[in-house]
Amino acid sequence: MSDHGDSYPRALTPLERELILWVLPSGSAGYGPYLDFIAGASVIGQGRRGEGEIILGAPGDHPDVESPLPPVVSFGVGRTEDDDVSVTVREILEAQMSVEIVGRKRDRVSPGARIEKLWTYAQWVPGRPCPQCGRPAREVEIAPGGPVGRPAVLAICAADHRLWIYDGPTGVCRPMPVTNYYNELMLFKSIRDPETALVSSRLFEHLDGYSDADLAAAFVAYNRVKSKIDLRGRTNGEYERARGVAGRLMDFLFRR
Repeated sequence: MSDHGDSYPRALTPLERELILWVLPSGSAGYGPYLDFIAGASVIGQGRRGEGEIILGAPGDHPDVESPLPPVVSFGVGRTEDDDVSVTVREILEAQMSVEIVGRKRDRVSPGARIEKLWTYAQWVPGRPCPQCGRPAREVEIAPGGPVGRPAVLAICAADHRLWIYDGPTGVCRPMPVTNYYNELMLFKSIRDPETALVSSRLFEHLDGYSDADLAAAFVAYNRVKSKIDLRGRTNGEYERARGVAGRLMDFLFRR
């Protein structure tokens, strides 16, 4: 989102800092390590995705544009006078962090733009509507919260075709890609019909046809491969038992 010809390293612009801190709220403990990292980091260059993606790191380091893109930790959308602007913060990898601030019509967002903050997953908690459309979301408890905390909750919005996971103990709420999760759901349900199993949008079309136990078990399996939250010691084993011997055999054969 910066002017062409920037020299690196440089400090975050006021707008960059404002938008990054918006999607990493200080009130949630799980965002603390990201805030600490940002406090000591500089913009060390542009990312592989071009205009709008910046890489934060230590001055003197070179942006890593070869490693796979890390998972998204937080996401939000704002609006300028004539465009929608997305803010994407990714997990820290090898002491670097990717941040994308891009417009829908034009990648570049002027450093002086005035942006109205519309919605972000970072401010969602169970019981609230979908942050994007304001409609009720399907909520599935993944792990209990205990006597003083909130539970871990998977949320799915059929209207917006989005899903996200809220981790009660840390307060972190992050978006999830649908395809890999849907694959786990199809494995768990033993659905092999290509017209259903290979079309991830069917999750939202047939959402009411899946029980909470189905959706939770698929998340536990997905989380084992693509970790989103720490579930060690937090589930009671019912999802593992529900998967049965066949599910564990499929893990052995296909996920080694």
